Amino acid sequence: MCVWPNDFQKSSIGAIIKFIVNISAGFLMSCVVISNILCIAYKAESNEEKFDIMGPTFFYGMSTLKYFLFLYRAEALKKSFEHLEEDWMYVDTKEREIMLKNAKFGRIMSIYFAIFLYSGGAGHHFIKPFLSDSILTEMNISVKPFPSPVYGGIFNTGYSPLYEFTFAAVIIADMFIISMAPLTFNITAILLIHACGQFEIINLNLHDVVSGLSKKESTAQERLVAIIKSHIRHFTIKKYYQTINNFFAFSYVSYLDKVFCEIFLVEILGCAINLSLLGYFSVTNWKAGNLGNFINFAILLNVFIFNIFIYAYFGELLTIQAEKVGNTGYMIEWHKLPRNISLELSFFIQVCQFPIRVTAGKVVFLSMTTFTAIIKSAAAYLNIIWKM
Repeated sequence: MCVWPNDFQKSSIGAIIKFIVNISAGFLMSCVVISNILCIAYKAESNEEKFDIMGPTFFYGMSTLKYFLFLYRAEALKKSFEHLEEDWMYVDTKEREIMLKNAKFGRIMSIYFAIFLYSGGAGHHFIKPFLSDSILTEMNISVKPFPSPVYGGIFNTGYSPLYEFTFAAVIIADMFIISMAPLTFNITAILLIHACGQFEIINLNLHDVVSGLSKKESTAQERLVAIIKSHIRHFTIKKYYQTINNFFAFSYVSYLDKVFCEIFLVEILGCAINLSLLGYFSVTNWKAGNLGNFINFAILLNVFIFNIFIYAYFGELLTIQAEKVGNTGYMIEWHKLPRNISLELSFFIQVCQFPIRVTAGKVVFLSMTTFTAIIKSAAAYLNIIWKM
């Protein structure tokens, strides 16, 4: 994807190509969203037709907005990956095993999510138009329907090659739109799971502060200083004393929150609306006996539930791992340490009482409590739509 930070843009030709691709993708995605909105406002006659177009429109709008947010936050995203790359360069065997375990978990989750999404999205956007019956345009020309509604009489005449060009443009735009969901999920899984792995490494090193007292190559104070530096480097520590505010600068999780703050808010709001609409479409198609459409909408419904669940799970997991750092610091045999080291450790434990939390738009924390609230909201919206 053209929003992925890489070294391709370092060359002049690469930068030009990436700029053209970004502009083209953003333009096509925006055209699809605007066309759907115009069809809802001026073309759809009944509430049933409006709801049929409204469901995909919310998803298109989510993906387009996330695309532009990724472009806007490209620099912070690049720094997050640079930080991740540095972490992999300076690890020992045990730390590498922890990082590999977490990286494997994130990769497996990304693969499953991509399979589920493309299995439902491809059927709705790409396969369904070709399997549908041909329609007659106002010019009495038999054509296959577009994957997404296209507003404008000139585009719906069916004349060649305008029809083929419009059909191809809609397909390309839909490919960008559908790919934004697994791309967002993949980047989130890579960065947040990596942060969880770094917490595990800090827990491992905390035990070594006491168990390594007999080692001559480093003192307990040196090991504790290394742990505190790692904690400050990787994780945002809330303001503890006014005198150290400047010391606790932006860190790895600070950049993650900076990158994903608005994106997570779009995910939560969009998923709540899409869940209610997909639930409505699933019930109506089941009652109408349209088994194919029911299966397709049911797959998409499960994809969105899994999507918001895994985001909430990642946020909850990050908070739990952050709390474990403080608990581990308290539970180790700190009484065996020299008095000055114990005092320094107590300050570290106090700072760790403020666990890391990833937010959605600085409004809500990503947690399992948020997940249940979203499901309840989606059910309430579904009830309102059903009564309408």
